[in-house]
Amino acid sequence: MRRQAAQAAAAQEAAPAQVEPEANFLPPTDSIEMPVDPDATVRVQHPHLGPMGWEGEAKKGGGLGPLWRFIEDFSEWFVRGTTKTASTVGFSVLSGVGLALRALLILAMAAACLYAGTWVGRLYGHRGDEVPPPPPTRTVTNSGELNQQAVTDLVVSFYESINEKNYQDAYDALSPEWQREMTLDQFRNGYAKTENARCAVKAVRSLKGGRYQVDIGLEVTESGKKHFYKGDYTAISTSKGWKLDQGNIR
Repeated sequence: MRRQAAQAAAAQEAAPAQVEPEANFLPPTDSIEMPVDPDATVRVQHPHLGPMGWEGEAKKGGGLGPLWRFIEDFSEWFVRGTTKTASTVGFSVLSGVGLALRALLILAMAAACLYAGTWVGRLYGHRGDEVPPPPPTRTVTNSGELNQQAVTDLVVSFYESINEKNYQDAYDALSPEWQREMTLDQFRNGYAKTENARCAVKAVRSLKGGRYQVDIGLEVTESGKKHFYKGDYTAISTSKGWKLDQGNIR
């Protein structure tokens, strides 16, 4: 602002320059007055004004002017250098962090692919020297055979209970229908003279309705004498297991 004011004052004090007309454009005359543009910039030599008017005034002010200019120049240089350095370092740090993250991501993907390949190889791979394990064996048992064995054991245990005088267990081997035909005391009295009874199962045959017939040979000792009989029992399945439903001894 000071420099512009000084230039404006100098322009007002200076006399307007006389411009000689050229013959190529204007006719020859004795004198022509040209209008002066007040907004035109006129170069005027002034001994007290330099390129920057404030610099000249600062020089006149004493020794603080150069010191102030040095402080301003140094502060501007320091601020620009610090800003540039910070931006450069920050960009470098961010670039390094980005590269590190990309490297970690690539390593993680490679490890995942390696693990997946190893798992698939172990699951579906097969080497030629390895012998595959044999399939598990399974024993299939016929339910008919189990039933035949169950009724056979029933008849044998029935006569073992009689030989041991355990008439309650022998009576429990009878079906509820057969037990309704005689009481436990009547059953016990029927074997009062029996000293020993040996039973041999000859055959087991299946009947209609899920029943089984057990053919036996029987050796009974009564009053010191042995008697041989043949007979059969019919076994049925109840809620309490297999039971003897009826018998025929001859």
